Amino acid sequence: MLTDVPHDCSGWTDNYSQIDHADSNVQVNDRKVYVLCSTLAITPTTADTVTIAGATYAIVNVQRDPAGAAWVMQCRT
Repeated sequence: MLTDVPHDCSGWTDNYSQIDHADSNVQVNDRKVYVLCSTLAITPTTADTVTIAGATYAIVNVQRDPAGAAWVMQCRT
């Protein structure tokens, strides 16, 4: 049995640029979600979801930024 376990964290969202849409697998409604690593107790994976303002997104891709300060996630509704 799978159980959802919420993890509160701090971060922000951004839109992808037109160049991102043209040069990759980024879809029109994808969002770029940044989460501060120090505020999240887990390492996010593509098996996880992100809920922002009541909307739930699937994580399509996750990477750590070059400074190691934030998780950068490509999220899709």
